Amino acid sequence: MTHFSIKVLYGVKANFRSNGGETMGILIWIIFGAVIGWLAGLVMGDSKSLVMNIIVGILGALLGSWIADLLFDAPIDTFSVWGVVFSVIGAALLIFLKRLITGKGF
Repeated sequence: MTHFSIKVLYGVKANFRSNGGETMGILIWIIFGAVIGWLAGLVMGDSKSLVMNIIVGILGALLGSWIADLLFDAPIDTFSVWGVVFSVIGAALLIFLKRLITGKGF
């Protein structure tokens, strides 16, 4: 079993575990990112393409884990209800910041 972590953003770890099939881990990240990006889009009333949902979802998950670590000193790096909640919060925050910077969508 292979396991390694990457410090991605201000101490947020992206964990990868596999039994030799790294492709499956990447596929799970893509699916999770698509779902989180879609849920954040629903919350924020912002419709995106599948590719943008994946990008926003993955970055939102990293941001959400960082926020959870700051607020509760408990980084969320496993799949759980709280992981999904903070991932959606992070993705929604990214959408909000995009609107704030571009001035579109208000």
